[in-house]
Amino acid sequence: MPSGKSHGKSANKSTQQLLFSEALQPHRSMAIAGDGLLPDRTLILFGSAQDTAMEHILQEIMAVGHWLEGLDSTLTAETKSIRMDIAGFQKQVTDLEQCVTTVESRLSALLDREQELLFLCSKAADLEGRS
Repeated sequence: MPSGKSHGKSANKSTQQLLFSEALQPHRSMAIAGDGLLPDRTLILFGSAQDTAMEHILQEIMAVGHWLEGLDSTLTAETKSIRMDIAGFQKQVTDLEQCVTTVESRLSALLDREQELLFLCSKAADLEGRS
């Protein structure tokens, strides 16, 4: 069973945390500090209450720091992925340009061949007409 001293210390810590969290709430115009009320959300902490508040603030700062590190890692990975996608698209565009060039070249050769065949057909018709 917990001793009275331990239980009192726990209750005191809970009160300190409550005071601290109330002081951080922007909709409140006053926060309880010690025996009285102080205007403008001012909170005066002494000894272990101040240490607890500072620990809480540092934990929040560290949590935000970890979140930012995670966000940075995610953004770095996404940026790398996007760059790889762009490189892939650029290769596909280059491949398509080569295909278009090949098709144009083959079409040009076919048109030249068609012209030759038309010319030969014309000559053959002329030769048939003369005979």
